[in-house]
Amino acid sequence: MRKKSIIHIEPGQQFGRWKVIDHSTKHLHGHRYFECQCECGTTRPVLASSLITGKSVSCGCYKQEAGTKHGHSTRSRTSPEYTSWRAMMTRW
Repeated sequence: MRKKSIIHIEPGQQFGRWKVIDHSTKHLHGHRYFECQCECGTTRPVLASSLITGKSVSCGCYKQEAGTKHGHSTRSRTSPEYTSWRAMMTRW
């Protein structure tokens, strides 16, 4: 039988841009959620395992600030090169 590791999450702890502000009483399908506040001010419940593993680092504001998707600028989809490539692929 596999033993579960117990990691304590306390109010005030920081995980990426999330700061835990309250112990959550929400238990959905056996998963724990904590009330967290992002550095931008957004408050929402976040899955405890997402905080611990780093899967959730912000409310989404970090991705918007970075302006990238998979390492490429989101603006590249309107570049002349992309438009030409896309037209070529539709003709294929």
